Amino acid sequence: MFADSVDVGKLETWFNDESHHFIIYKFIDGTDADYPAGMRNINDPEGSSLGVNNMVATWQDAFAYNLPGNTAFHWQGNEVLDMNYHIVNYDTDSIIAAEAYTNVYTTVPDTNKIEMFSVLIPINGVEFILGTGDFGQDLIIPNDGVDHTFTYRFGFPFYPQAPTWHIWSLQGHTHARGKDFDLYKSTANGGKGEQFYEGFYNRDYSFNQGFYDWEHPAVRIFDPLYEVSIQTGIIMEATYQNFTDDTILWGNTTQDEMMLFYVQYTQEALPDTASSVSEHTNPVSFISFPNPFRESTQIYVTLPASDRIQLDVFNMAGEKITTLANAQFGAGQHRFEFSSKELNLAQGIYLARLNTSQGTQSIRMTVVE
Repeated sequence: MFADSVDVGKLETWFNDESHHFIIYKFIDGTDADYPAGMRNINDPEGSSLGVNNMVATWQDAFAYNLPGNTAFHWQGNEVLDMNYHIVNYDTDSIIAAEAYTNVYTTVPDTNKIEMFSVLIPINGVEFILGTGDFGQDLIIPNDGVDHTFTYRFGFPFYPQAPTWHIWSLQGHTHARGKDFDLYKSTANGGKGEQFYEGFYNRDYSFNQGFYDWEHPAVRIFDPLYEVSIQTGIIMEATYQNFTDDTILWGNTTQDEMMLFYVQYTQEALPDTASSVSEHTNPVSFISFPNPFRESTQIYVTLPASDRIQLDVFNMAGEKITTLANAQFGAGQHRFEFSSKELNLAQGIYLARLNTSQGTQSIRMTVVE
């Protein structure tokens, strides 16, 4: 991508509201030739490059990663990036104009900068690394509508040279059946120690909203960095509920499921200086839960200060279905109910659009039978 090696201290990305997520990977040397540029069907062999690359950063919605000032990503001049945009068009009649933009802030390499590493850790990640299994093999969710919790330890207790991670940023990840995602330090005997990530928090990890939002999971930034021994390990725990007609397994599409977390860390402690935090393009929190839903969902809008809320719902043809709010509201969280049953709406995708003085945001809501 770059003729010369560079240090990267900031990444910011914008993309469509219909996006599932956007990831920047670095291909392992020589593997990029097997993965063509352009649109890929993720179900085809060349559709997903997972396993032949290293993650740099991931977004479920648009914001900026500002690394701590004394750290940087180190990118070599011969490295090839995979700008990996996952988007689904549920409309069988219309084409989505998908757009994604990324700004990369570079400087000349500085040997005094501590390297920031990024990695995604899936369930069965240890088995995959050791060649004794494949990631996701234990994620089997019966179609019984009952909560099922999966607990997995990522660590190398048999390897005394396993590193210590100084974690700067992390976030959990599931698909639509996920109901919670938590992370703990592992104890020496494999039990759950201190919890350091709670999936019920909102996207910028500023408050516990009381539920897990799988489309906009919490992103936690640590300042100071959070120290974890990878010899002892990390416990990840996720809960799922499957109302479909089939048992759900690990897979790449949103009809399948996943259980993993993204983490960014250094391998050495930072000097005692203030760490940076991620920038958010809009300070207004805007989510719906549950989603997908059968008869109704609750839309939560959290304002940093008093503001006017205009909240409308549209179908995928762009026709307004209803207006849920058009008034001045005080600072704090406000809840609005969207009832597909009362409006006699068919199953499908609907778009909630929020306008405040901070800008416009949209979220996709799915009505199922």
